[in-house]
Amino acid sequence: MFFFMFDAQQGSRSALFAATDADILDYCGDLKAQECNVCAFIGCHCRISEPSKEAYNERTSFEIWNKTMKMVGLPAGGVDMILQGEEIHCRYGANSDR
Repeated sequence: MFFFMFDAQQGSRSALFAATDADILDYCGDLKAQECNVCAFIGCHCRISEPSKEAYNERTSFEIWNKTMKMVGLPAGGVDMILQGEEIHCRYGANSDR
C-alpha cells in the first residue's frame, strides 16, 4: 500500500514555486559563484533550504542522477543533448520488445 502525504495539486506546489519564484535564480547564482556542486533544494513547504551533507557527495549525486534518468526512460546525457538542441525520446513505459 502506498502512502502519499499530498494530493497531486499539493504535491506540485514546490515545483511551481521553483519555476516561478524570482529568488531561486539569485540563490542558484550564489551557489554557482561558490562553485558548489549542488542545486537549490526546495522542500515541500515551498522554501529554499540548505541541501543535506549527502547532497555534496558528487559520486552519490551522479549515481542518483543516472538512476533517475534511467527510471524515467531518458539517456544519461539527455539534459546535455536537449541543451544542444538534439531531440531525445523518453522510453518510460515503453515495451521491451519495441
